[in-house]
Amino acid sequence: PVLCELIWKYQYELWQHKHNTSSRPNSLPFHYPPLPVSPRCLPVYLTSEPPAAATRRAKLRFRRAQFAFNMERVGYSVDTTCAHCNAPVEDNEHVLCHCPAHDAARHTCVNALDAMFDPDVPNPMHPLTANKLTSPDVTLSSFPRLIPSALAITATFFKQISMIRVL
Repeated sequence: PVLCELIWKYQYELWQHKHNTSSRPNSLPFHYPPLPVSPRCLPVYLTSEPPAAATRRAKLRFRRAQFAFNMERVGYSVDTTCAHCNAPVEDNEHVLCHCPAHDAARHTCVNALDAMFDPDVPNPMHPLTANKLTSPDVTLSSFPRLIPSALAITATFFKQISMIRVL
């Protein structure tokens, strides 16, 4: 409980700082989900994942990873094409679901996610999207016992991506 309160207070301070855009002329409005009312409302990944994994997930979840599209969106002058495959837009959806540079890691991730379900139970993670990968706690809310496994599987996938790209 004390750790949850500390995380919530830190998250609140960051939220206040991020929404003070008066000193940042090139900033765009942030579209974060509303701040949790209490520490009990924190996303599962913040309290269950190691800090490095939670940081990678949060950057992807809130579109703050250093992908070309995200950098251009906040005012940097960059080429938005993917440096690995020359796709026209390097954004979360492309990197997590389509870029051939991550095919092997993605294949391993998808197989592990599929193995969590019986063959006769439809997998809510399909079709695979960036939002489902970054927020399996939301996607699998009707399967609460599978959430820790899904977080671990997707965290491993993000770690493999971070070895090639800056997240």
